[in-house]
Amino acid sequence: MGFFGSTKKKVLLIDDDPLPRTMLGMFFQEIGFEVLEAGNGRQGIQVALAESPALILCDINMPEMTGFETLSYLQGNPKTQPIPVVMVTAHGELEAVERCLGAGARDYIQKPFELLAVKAKVERVLGAA
Repeated sequence: MGFFGSTKKKVLLIDDDPLPRTMLGMFFQEIGFEVLEAGNGRQGIQVALAESPALILCDINMPEMTGFETLSYLQGNPKTQPIPVVMVTAHGELEAVERCLGAGARDYIQKPFELLAVKAKVERVLGAA
């Protein structure tokens, strides 16, 4: 049984860098999530539409389609709009945080991340705290 109960929730990790996807993927598997991955925003949108994850973590700085563009699409689509999105980025400036939250993200995680901080944010966002 996982941290969030017996039913496995799906989390979608959208990041062009495989290292954070792998680290977060292992972490989320440990706490009982089914992990879905996408290497860019377009792929992430396709996975979100097909799989309806309980949570999406999306990097901001990606080639082809930025995290902001991905978030904008997800927020504008009735099927994906209810899914909470947490933005992940190496940028810690207040402006980036405000832009993420203003665009509809539920929270913001700065790289390099502490897994306990990620867990606390996920619990808060999913209401499992």
